[in-house]
Amino acid sequence: FLYWDPFGVQVRDPLTLIVTIVLTAVADASLTNQLAAEPEWAIRVLSAGGDPARMLRVRNQVLYVFEAGYAFAVAGLVILVTKDHHWVKHNWPIIAELPLAPIAAGNLASVLFPCPFMRLRHRLQATTTWPRWGAYIGIPFALTSLGTLAVMAVPAWIEQRVEHSAARMRHRPDWLTSDNIHFTTWLIAVPVLNLLIWALALKTANTLAHLRRNHLVELMRKHGELAQSMENLSLWGAVRALPENLK
Repeated sequence: FLYWDPFGVQVRDPLTLIVTIVLTAVADASLTNQLAAEPEWAIRVLSAGGDPARMLRVRNQVLYVFEAGYAFAVAGLVILVTKDHHWVKHNWPIIAELPLAPIAAGNLASVLFPCPFMRLRHRLQATTTWPRWGAYIGIPFALTSLGTLAVMAVPAWIEQRVEHSAARMRHRPDWLTSDNIHFTTWLIAVPVLNLLIWALALKTANTLAHLRRNHLVELMRKHGELAQSMENLSLWGAVRALPENLK
């Protein structure tokens, strides 16, 4: 939305758009690991009857702080490189809200497609885990990209329509300025929409986690045992052994 007009045909900065998408894909993959990032801790909590929603809420808060900080750091870097800060006034609310939709989708993905942590040198040897690993990387990107598009593109379209209608008024109220329309959309309507989506996703993920509690615990235990059974190869050694492992 900073470098691409979704309602036009012109990409203002193709390279920045591509880099942003790639970085977002890399960041989104971590969202599936909310319950499985620390398998031993998760096993203890879930086996003892702990509340999955509480675990997710804590991780959600940490994720938001880091992802929002990352988003603003990228924005700061763009300002530093381009020497242009005029877009900040209207776009900072969008930057602040960007992590909410991915985190909401990540709550569901972390329960439906958890991928317990495994060092890459072990992962390359454990070819049987690759389908889940692929889902771990691919599905969150698809979900968060579509989710973010829905909660960002729709409000942008509504804002555009309101602006168009206001411009056609014969007696436009003084308070109905472009800035007021923009900030009402992105500081009130969109945060409420995002928070509702997040709350619904968290509630659904909690219900699914309770239903899949035993499966999640068993999955994390099996991954831990599998990692311990792998040869103690270096990363380069695991790469060289790939052809043999794939036979």
